[in-house]
Amino acid sequence: MERDFYNIFKRVTTFVLLLTKNLHHYTYYINITKNFLQNNIV
Repeated sequence: MERDFYNIFKRVTTFVLLLTKNLHHYTYYINITKNFLQNNIV
């Protein structure tokens, strides 16, 4: 029982880490495209 919980916990944490990592990249690219669009429109 405890081992199952530990495995699930490990999986969730790795998933969350991957997600936050990707979110960081996504926000980075979104900011770049936003700046690019603003510079070209104005």
